[in-house]
Amino acid sequence: MSTVDLTTIGPDELATLVNAATVEDLRLAVDAVGTDAALERLFSEFPARFKPTMGGNVNATFEFVVDGEHHYGVTIANGACTVDRGVVESPTTQLRCDAPLLLQLIVGKADGPTSFMSGKLKLTGDIMLASRLLTFFERPGA
Repeated sequence: MSTVDLTTIGPDELATLVNAATVEDLRLAVDAVGTDAALERLFSEFPARFKPTMGGNVNATFEFVVDGEHHYGVTIANGACTVDRGVVESPTTQLRCDAPLLLQLIVGKADGPTSFMSGKLKLTGDIMLASRLLTFFERPGA
C-alpha cells in the first residue's frame, strides 16, 4: 500500500485499500505523500459526500485534530457541509486521532465507540453528536 498515492485515488479505491491494509501500511501510505496532502484530499470529499437527509437538521462544527497537529473544521449548517483547515474556536465536538485511524473510521473498518473506549479516539464536547457524525456522510465504497 505504501506505493499508492493517497492524493490521486478515488474514494471507492481508497476504501478498498484501507480495508485491506494494516495500520502500519496506512501510516506508510500517509507518510509517503505527507500528512497534509493526504488530509487535504480526504477532507475535500466531505462536502460532496454529505447526506442532507441524515444531517440536514444539524448545526455544529466538528474539529478533527489528526496526529496531534493537523486541524480541520467540518461545519454542518443549513443543510450543507463545509470544511476549513485550521484550529476551530469553540467546536461543538473535537475529535483527536491518528491518520490511520481516521482513514479506518471514514471507510467503516473501525468504529467510533470501540475506538473511543480503547483510547485511540479522544472526544470532547458533544459526544452523542460525535457518535452520529459519520452517518451524515456517504461512506466510500458503500
